[in-house]
Formats: sequence, C-alpha cells, structure tokens
Amino acid sequence: MPDMDNLKEELKALKEKLKELEGLRTAGARAEEALRESEDLYRTLAESAEDNIFIIGNDLRIEYLNNFAAKFLGNEKGEITGRHLRDFFPPPAFTLMEKGLKDVFTTGAQIFREDIFDLPGKGAIGLGTKLSPLFGKDGAVRAVLGIARDITARLRWTDELKKERDRAQMYLDVAGAILLIIDTSHIVTLVNRRGAGILGCSEDEVVGKNWFDNFVPVEARDSLKECFSGIITGDTGLYDCLENSVLTRDGETKVISWTHTLLRDDEGVACAVLASGVDITERKKREEENQRLIAELKDALSNIKILKGLLPICASCKKIRDDKGYWKKLEIYIQEHSEADFSHGICPDCAKRFY
Repeated sequence: MPDMDNLKEELKALKEKLKELEGLRTAGARAEEALRESEDLYRTLAESAEDNIFIIGNDLRIEYLNNFAAKFLGNEKGEITGRHLRDFFPPPAFTLMEKGLKDVFTTGAQIFREDIFDLPGKGAIGLGTKLSPLFGKDGAVRAVLGIARDITARLRWTDELKKERDRAQMYLDVAGAILLIIDTSHIVTLVNRRGAGILGCSEDEVVGKNWFDNFVPVEARDSLKECFSGIITGDTGLYDCLENSVLTRDGETKVISWTHTLLRDDEGVACAVLASGVDITERKKREEENQRLIAELKDALSNIKILKGLLPICASCKKIRDDKGYWKKLEIYIQEHSEADFSHGICPDCAKRFY
C-alpha cells in the first residue's frame, strides 16, 4: 500500500509538470506568434516607406533592403541581396559610405551623416543617412541598419540661400556707409565691413555687443538711448538724421551722421533699427577750423581803422577838420584814424625850390 501511495503522488506530480509544460508551450506559441506579427508589421512599414532602408553586414554586403532602396539602385531585390556595396557605387561614393559604416562598426554608436554622391545616371544626389548598430549575442556589432532620405532639394535650397546671403553680405561690405542693425535690447546683430573698420574692430568683435555701452562715449549714452527708444516707438521724424560721436577700440572718437530705418517682424512689432552712418569727422574738423579762421578774421577787421566818407580839408594849408571841429595837420589826422604812420623827407621838386 505505501508503494501505491507513492506511485499516486508521483503520478500527480507528473500531471502537474505536464500541465506546466503545456502552459509554457502555449505561452511560447503565443510569443512566437506575436513576434511573427511584429516582424510582419515592421517589414510592412519598411517596404511601404519612401526612404532607403537597408542592413549591411560587417563584410559590407547587403543583407536586406526595402523596395524603395532597390528602386533607387535600379535592380530587383533578389539581384541585390548578398552583394557587396562596391558593386553598386562608384569609388568616391563607396568611400564615403564605407567610412560611415566602419565608424559604426568600430564605435558601436549611432551616427547621422549628410553626403553628396555623384552617381551615374542620377548626377549629384544628397542623402541624409542615420546608421544604427545591430548587436549580436556576443555583444559585438554584427550589422548596421541604415535609413537614408533624399535631401537633394534641401541642400540645393540651402546652397542657394547661402549664395544669396553671401551676395547680400558683399553688397554690405562694399557700401561706403556704416551699416548696423541694433535690436531692441541694444545688441548689434549685424555690422558691415566698413562699420567694423571705422570702429577699429573685426565684425565678430562688434556683433553681439551692446552698442551704447561699448561704442558710445559715456557722456552721450543716456541721451542716445532715449533717442533710440524714440525710434523704436515710432517717433522717427524726430530722429531721421542724427550726428553723434562713437568710440573706437583705441578710445578715439569719431563723428558719425546717422539715418535710421525701423525694422518690424512678421507680426508688425518693432524688433530692431537699421542705422546707416557716414563718417564726418574730417568734415567737422574742417568746419571747426573754418569757424576759427572766420572768428579771427572778424576780430582783426574790428581792429582796423578805415577812412571813409567826405573829409573837410583846407584848400590852402591842407589841414583837415575833425569831428570836434579842430583843424589838424593831414599826417596827424591820418595817423589818428588809420594804422598808417609817416616818415618825413623832401621830394625833388621841393628840394630845387628851397635849396
């Protein structure tokens, strides 16, 4: 009987084990089905994507690519899988791809690249590519998953924008006037080459600086900040043309004649002031020198005695009657009413007459 009881217990334990195994088998089947469904979903997403999706092994052979990538390479998927990347790209393009892939295999880090490939029959193609490592059971990178998107149009647009910006900068640099853009916080956001040169700085040394705190004399800062606020609030009529001094890097002051244009953002809010200035330092010096000379001339003229009008003179003795009615010798009267002086001598006729 004890043996029978033990047998029943073992049989019961066996049934429990079988039930447990059946549960595990069912769970495994469900997990396998879920994995298969997940793989199918990701494959469907990859095949319907309008990006080049591919997997490259560490031998640089193509393990997988989606339909879009196969179309990009101009072959059927079956004719591409397993072949080396070198078979589909000319040496310069292959070298760029090889470098990116080797970086991922070496570092195990995800990277993003933007490259321009010159491909036969396609011309210059811009691709933005994200390369992600796929790790094996040993923890090493066994392959690289790549997703590449055609960015040719964006690169072309960016290039055109850069050319336009460079062209505009060239116009600014050849302008004879100083050109500045100062935002509402008094920060310089743009200066042309002429403006930076007058300040004795490079353009980088001016942009990003507070204009009034760095390039305006201390005694004029408060009044000019008030003027600037007036321009920002729209009182441009009061400040259409201003003349004020600026400080150079060496501490020298120069006089600039400014005109201003208020800049607004897309919503019409004042955001900055475009200032155009002409260096009038030398002109001001000439004007001051001219004023000094004119003042000296006026002062000199005021000290010059000038004889003018009708002078009452005696027809016989040649004496002249002054304003007070006194008759004075001709030479004395002239000495008193001019800067002239006399030295006495005898003319030839008088010498014959008296001697």
